[in-house]
Amino acid sequence: MYKIAIITAEYNPDLTKPMLEASRTELESLEAEVRRIAWVPGVLDMPLIVKKLLKREDIDGAVVLGAVIRGDSDHDQIVANNAVSKLKDVELLIEKPIGFGIIGPGITKALAQERIESYAKHAAQTVIKQLKNVESVKC
Repeated sequence: MYKIAIITAEYNPDLTKPMLEASRTELESLEAEVRRIAWVPGVLDMPLIVKKLLKREDIDGAVVLGAVIRGDSDHDQIVANNAVSKLKDVELLIEKPIGFGIIGPGITKALAQERIESYAKHAAQTVIKQLKNVESVKC
């Protein structure tokens, strides 16, 4: 049974709380154990906590959940692009997979609301698929 951490952004809680529940339910249906749930202020705050959790021997992979909504400036682009880049760096450094359930950037709150379940489930499915892929290519 895979042991998964879920890291969720507190920002936009009307979106991220249901994402957490959908992701947790999907992981349980895939017979994975949600070993740890961590809340961080926002998407840009995820990389450090994800890195610390993935370094633990009792965590096999992580799911990250958040929503970066379009505003009046390019701030959403900066936040999402930097967060994803750093999270991919962590994934490669630690060699444990991350399922990405980050909605945005460039999306309205209404469109994000429509994508809560699909993004959350896809992130859960991805981390499990990647764990199986990593096992199959171990030397």
